[in-house]
Amino acid sequence: AFLATSWVAAVLLTGSLGGEAVDPKDLRMTLMATWKAASVSACLVFVGVSGGLLLACSSSRALGLMGTSMDEVTIRVFLDLIVDVTLQVSCLVGWRLTSAMSRSEMPNSRTSIMDRVFQPEVEDLGVLIGDVLVAGALVPGIIVTFLVQTEAYTPEWMILGGFAERGQVVPAVSHGATLAACWVVSAVLTGAFEAEVVYCRDLGATLKLIAVTGIIASVLVILVTGVSLLFFTDMPHSGNYVDFEAYRSIGKTVFDLILDISLSASCLTAWRLKRAGFI
Repeated sequence: AFLATSWVAAVLLTGSLGGEAVDPKDLRMTLMATWKAASVSACLVFVGVSGGLLLACSSSRALGLMGTSMDEVTIRVFLDLIVDVTLQVSCLVGWRLTSAMSRSEMPNSRTSIMDRVFQPEVEDLGVLIGDVLVAGALVPGIIVTFLVQTEAYTPEWMILGGFAERGQVVPAVSHGATLAACWVVSAVLTGAFEAEVVYCRDLGATLKLIAVTGIIASVLVILVTGVSLLFFTDMPHSGNYVDFEAYRSIGKTVFDLILDISLSASCLTAWRLKRAGFI
């Protein structure tokens, strides 16, 4: 309640509640308005927490009940404050940008879905090649470099792909090909390779199309992964025992999906925005 109250007060003080505060045509202004309100909200939270801390710590009885010194109490409170403010700002910025992006109109395409499937249009071959390299090489490369080679974590797709017998390259290439294929198929379905998209100068519309394409690609990756689990994992068919290995494999696969989708979303969004000249 305190965080919500501070945010509402900050929005009213900065005037970030009007329609111009969430502008689908100008995401930069939306971001600036949100940051402005978030800064004022953080200051209000800081002042409120500091005041409450002073009142609590001014009583020696309160300190005696807590069994801690004033320095300890202060450090704990301000660590909690940093976490609260960070999460609040991140969530509110994400929410406002998502709200503005959802109001944007996707680039108009002159072709239907059936035309895209049977006669796909690729306006810029560099975009297609870049998408394939980012989804098929960069994403699995990051996972292999920072997780597998450091022995911090081995994805389930690496194990099922024969990591012990064939090494890292074959499973990584196979997994990268799956990610790239799912992205390319979804991009064809949404018309993400057509001229209206490649040369679109509307940041909100571009982000919305990338998000829609990413959602379709995520669904395809989940379906492909589910089918792969059915073939490569021996699921228990009897209720008389629990196959912990099978459930462990499923749990790791779910984590791998979250890692793949989030990392692919970040890399592909950055690549597309860079290619379009927004960054």
